[in-house]
Amino acid sequence: MSPTYNTWSSMRRRCSKESNHNYAEYGGRGIGYDEKWDTFAGFLEDMGVRPEGKTLDRMDPDGHYDKDNCRWATPTEQVNNLRTNHVVTIGPFSLSVSEWADLLGIGRAMIYRRLAVGWNPVKAVCIPGKLGRRLASDLASYRFPL
Repeated sequence: MSPTYNTWSSMRRRCSKESNHNYAEYGGRGIGYDEKWDTFAGFLEDMGVRPEGKTLDRMDPDGHYDKDNCRWATPTEQVNNLRTNHVVTIGPFSLSVSEWADLLGIGRAMIYRRLAVGWNPVKAVCIPGKLGRRLASDLASYRFPL
């Protein structure tokens, strides 16, 4: 079997087979798939062949598997799209804590600690830690709603 076929088959089992070990997180939560995807040909027509190093990802983790909600994503893209992620919105940017941490060079643990003790999300992300000071001047030009 091809990686694309295996992906399609696994997606269908997660959504429709109560005996599947992942059913509770998919079909059990009401996650389904486009009826066109009942056939591998329909899935392949919409999604194409799975690129190497990527897996099927739902952009809205609470949405169904369909052409408009699915993409081939890298492991990093998938991790940043988990429904359990803490997303922080600053101005027009909504990123997971991990994405903010990587972007600004501040530890994820520091951001989570700050949020846990009640810091404003903007300050929790934007006040630089030891590694983030080099980017503080870049942030100075953006007017954050504090």
